[in-house]
Amino acid sequence: DFEVEVKFDSTPSLQYQEQGLIVDQDGNNYLAFELYSAGSGVLPLVRNVSNGSTGIPGLNPVTIAAAGPHYLRVSRVGNAFTYQYSSDSVNWVTVAVIDRSMTVGGIGVYAGNENDSDPALSPAFTASVDYVRNTAGAVAPQITSASPPAAGAVGTPYNFTVTATGTAPITFTAPGLPTGLA
Repeated sequence: DFEVEVKFDSTPSLQYQEQGLIVDQDGNNYLAFELYSAGSGVLPLVRNVSNGSTGIPGLNPVTIAAAGPHYLRVSRVGNAFTYQYSSDSVNWVTVAVIDRSMTVGGIGVYAGNENDSDPALSPAFTASVDYVRNTAGAVAPQITSASPPAAGAVGTPYNFTVTATGTAPITFTAPGLPTGLA
């Protein structure tokens, strides 16, 4: 289970331009949650690709802002994928809930242009992504270290390594050190 949010500062404005979040199992099995331009406005879309075949599920009627920013959120609980949209990151509307069993191999943003009938007419598009975040929050750092070496002597360098993994920023404190040491 997860929840991922992306903020796009760009807006697909010409027909065939698109940007969104993709959740994939592999190249033939994925869900693409996107905003695209039909030439006269921005619309939401979900591509449900299973074994290389694309299905387009029904969507709730949602009004998409004519200009960015655009916030997309995709969450998964069990096999239920929920696609939400917001123009302000406060008020969210549900675009679709998709029931799909898949082993998630990756999640990321994408942008593109697609004109199947004449690819040469696909307008160039560059998405501007402000952030992508796992909204589950920060992961508490795991701090590991070996046993400290014997006490050091004045005037002799003393080294001790502490390793931390987790979500940045990670900060350390070392209470009890003499004045001037941190």
